[in-house]
Amino acid sequence: MSSHRMTRLRRTADLVLNTDRYGGTLTQRDDSTIILKNYRCLNARLLALMQEQFPQLDICIQACDGSDAFVVVFVLRPTASVLRSSSFAQVLFFACIFACAVTHKLICRALFVV
Repeated sequence: MSSHRMTRLRRTADLVLNTDRYGGTLTQRDDSTIILKNYRCLNARLLALMQEQFPQLDICIQACDGSDAFVVVFVLRPTASVLRSSSFAQVLFFACIFACAVTHKLICRALFVV
């Protein structure tokens, strides 16, 4: 996981959630997870904004045992390689079919001319 992406996520979460004003601490648990604790003013619009900024972000809200407190867990999933995407496979398949069709037409034309 890129540390640059995690740094961007942490800065964006700090800015969007305005932890200076509403409290809360952001703790990085590992290379792909940030946990927000002791936050006072959670808003679904703010979480949606975070999701817009990072489409590969999973957000989970969990209650703390024995209290009214909660934590928000942000997990940044790794981005898939373009070469492994289904769109790339479809384009590659179409290009192969197109190349075969053009080659077949050229070969047939060459044989009928002779």
